[in-house]
Amino acid sequence: MGETFLRGLGWVLPIGITAYVLYWTAAIVESFVRDGLLLVIPESYYVPGIGIAFFLVATFLIGLLTKTSILRPLMKFVEHLLNRIPLVKTVYGPLRDFASYFDGSKSDKLGKPVLVKLDDSDNLSLVGFITEENPDLPIIDAGSPSDNDESVLVYFPMSYQLGGFAVRVPRERTAELDMSFEDAMRFVLTGGVSAKAVSEA
Repeated sequence: MGETFLRGLGWVLPIGITAYVLYWTAAIVESFVRDGLLLVIPESYYVPGIGIAFFLVATFLIGLLTKTSILRPLMKFVEHLLNRIPLVKTVYGPLRDFASYFDGSKSDKLGKPVLVKLDDSDNLSLVGFITEENPDLPIIDAGSPSDNDESVLVYFPMSYQLGGFAVRVPRERTAELDMSFEDAMRFVLTGGVSAKAVSEA
């Protein structure tokens, strides 16, 4: 009986938490956009749900405009300005980098799941994600033998927590995985519990 209950709990909890997070996010968006819309339209015309619909449409239109030459110079100016303001750039920079993974125009290589070999025998390896090709890092010891080798910057997220580390590794020690970004990230964050088995491409 206890095992049956736990099995049911294993189904109910993820669905319940996901539904709550979606509801909580929608409520915040609705409240935030509603306050702005009520500045230009009478409250009697406002219907619950308009805020979310307006947000989705506005986000889609902004996405379309970013593909044109009309808005691109303005966006670059605003981004340049935000990256020069102390404290603001500390928050904006990482968030912008993270959001860039949802940009379909990015190269397929960025964020590509890879298996990084830690030893020559191939008995030990880690799953990571390529975040930069040939990273130009300010290395002090320019005489290091590996400085001129072709390398990539690989991000290794940690399981079950928000954290990780970036490592510069030789390209020959990486092997691309036949997995989507989502499947590979799920594999890592759950410690391999709920994801597909890792297989090399």
